[in-house]
Amino acid sequence: FAGWEEWFDHKRITRLEHLDMTTNFIIDNSYLFEDGDIFTPCPECENGGPGDPRMTGDVKGHRQFLIDSTRVGKDAFAKIGKKVEVGYHSMNYDVAMAAMDKETTQAVGGIVSIDHYVSSSEKMIKDIEIIKAQSGGKIFLGEFGAPIPDLNGKMTEDQRAEWINQTLTLLVGNKSVMGLNYWVGVGGSTQLWNEDGNPRKAVATLSSFYSMLISL
Repeated sequence: FAGWEEWFDHKRITRLEHLDMTTNFIIDNSYLFEDGDIFTPCPECENGGPGDPRMTGDVKGHRQFLIDSTRVGKDAFAKIGKKVEVGYHSMNYDVAMAAMDKETTQAVGGIVSIDHYVSSSEKMIKDIEIIKAQSGGKIFLGEFGAPIPDLNGKMTEDQRAEWINQTLTLLVGNKSVMGLNYWVGVGGSTQLWNEDGNPRKAVATLSSFYSMLISL
């Protein structure tokens, strides 16, 4: 699959090759999967293959590839007898705005997964409502976090914890959002733990929300 983005000098693969490889990977590695898993056939798909549909102009082809990826994934899991949910195609928010109409969203499971970094908690909610209205689907935040220096500037530990607290407070009450993934654990401006393994203040903030939801 490294050929999708031409990693490690691998020759670029086509959409059709990617679909065939997805089928073979699932069938040949059935031991990797359990009932209840979620499988994304092509994460951040716009970064490889024919390229970003906003740049290539092939929005129709990109939509069809997401649909086909979902279909072959479901078919493969049916063959190995595993109840695995296929979809959650993570993508840049702007790509989602270009590609995820109601028909496409319904065909890939009714979920739009976006990797989205924003300047404010209010903008996060506004953007989610925009993509919700366009796609008709539920929204999953595949990536979000702070601070991104170009968006949030520099933040103290207290400021970052408050930003996360405010954002999660708004997200918890938003029925359009069905899940999220904070990015990243270690390595980058948004990291939750220092390189020495010690947690930053944001860890306690995030944990408090997960603990609250579990108790409910």
